Amino acid sequence: MADAFFFNRQSSIENRQSVEPARLSCIMGGEVKRVPKPRTLGELKSSGYRSVSVKDELRANLLLRMGSGETIFPGIIGYEDTVVPQIENAILSRHNFILLGLRGQAKSRILRELIYLLDEEKPFIAGCEINDDPLAPICRACTLRFEEEGDRTPVDYLPREQRYVAKLATPDAPYTLGQYLLMDYMQEKVKHIH
Repeated sequence: MADAFFFNRQSSIENRQSVEPARLSCIMGGEVKRVPKPRTLGELKSSGYRSVSVKDELRANLLLRMGSGETIFPGIIGYEDTVVPQIENAILSRHNFILLGLRGQAKSRILRELIYLLDEEKPFIAGCEINDDPLAPICRACTLRFEEEGDRTPVDYLPREQRYVAKLATPDAPYTLGQYLLMDYMQEKVKHIH
């Protein structure tokens, strides 16, 4: 079996430091080694990388964190037996959810903590305005570029902090109905339109 390339999910759980800029973890013969990150589409394909949905990514990283016994949402106090289990169940079930509540009920803090359930970095087609998935491009420019450059198409990496956007409701609204995790969710929706 060929050596497999894996993004190091475990290190993202153990600490919130980003990986070395040009290296990722690779499992070779049962041993974890640091290897250069793929910089082209061809290198990414041969590395064994495969795209997963945001929901599957969140779920996999939540399972790792739960398995390690680490606190899922550090800094969230008083909701360990109520809100946190419901959010965990929603993520494990791959459900969408909206956080509702009055001011000061940790809605924004929970959303900010959710980014730590994303992989540390995600590959995208370098120079793409929408950070297109290199294995399944949807924008016209990336599709044309892929046809021209093929496996030489350059790949870059987006840190998890740049994949998160919060949309807050107007300050006079009694509830913050407009809080959303947009991450890559919109890109998934666009894929289904085409």
